[in-house]
Amino acid sequence: MPNEVEDKKILLRVRKIKGPTQAIEKALEDNVEYGAILQQ
Repeated sequence: MPNEVEDKKILLRVRKIKGPTQAIEKALEDNVEYGAILQQ
């Protein structure tokens, strides 16, 4: 049986990473200067 507590922690961590990753993706699609993206 999988460890549900550990699975939830991993899922939460992935969700925390997802937001900033999507923001970077959008900035790149909008042709924002790379230096500005890396400083975030």
